[in-house]
Amino acid sequence: MRDGTGTDWRRRTLRSARPRPVRRLARGGRILLLLLSVTGCAIEPPHPALVPPDAPAVALLPPPIISRFGEERGEGGSAKPTRHAGIDIRATMGTPVLAAADGVVLRTGSQVYAGRLIMIEHDIDLMTAYYHLSAIEVVTGQAVRRGQVIGRVGMTGNATAPHLHFGVCRREGGLCGEGIEAGWEDPTRDWITANPCFVAGFAYPPQVRQFTYPLPCQPAPAAAIPVERAPGPPVASRTPYRPA
Repeated sequence: MRDGTGTDWRRRTLRSARPRPVRRLARGGRILLLLLSVTGCAIEPPHPALVPPDAPAVALLPPPIISRFGEERGEGGSAKPTRHAGIDIRATMGTPVLAAADGVVLRTGSQVYAGRLIMIEHDIDLMTAYYHLSAIEVVTGQAVRRGQVIGRVGMTGNATAPHLHFGVCRREGGLCGEGIEAGWEDPTRDWITANPCFVAGFAYPPQVRQFTYPLPCQPAPAAAIPVERAPGPPVASRTPYRPA
């Protein structure tokens, strides 16, 4: 149908129609994405972190404890068993020994059963002991920080293989006797609960009544780390082909 000018009014109406709101929004969205891509802004939402920001990114495993607190055993081959007044941690000769918390070196020296030793005072009634060392790298009265290298693992004293004896004394001045009843406490009760492994650069709270591991921890093998699998149906097991 044509009007008096000879123009089809239906075509003129379709050409002059204004864009719908939906089309405007779509066009505006494309322009916004273009601007964001040009300016380098992130378009995708941030992905959640796989580990907490205050935790080490790599899973760490402490060296194994080979003799626990209170276990009965023979001291230096003695036939009379005694209860262990600390824990023994497996390590190779020369492994760095770390201060378990901030403190002051109370004494260093050597004894028949303990071998080369270091005792660190953390509070008036709290001390840690490190036995069977091959080397001592601190002196009496020296202030030490958590994780600082204070000596090296050895097998001095009554040790028959390289390891670290680690003990916690709860008597003033570190005056604990040789027996387990003479003021010693199970060190595993005093680990930092979140992660006992010492992590360099981590801001530990200013407290000395919780300890980090006195030996360096190692990255966990891949098989020991849980694998987070993507959601979806389980993979069907394949039946091996067997010729008839």
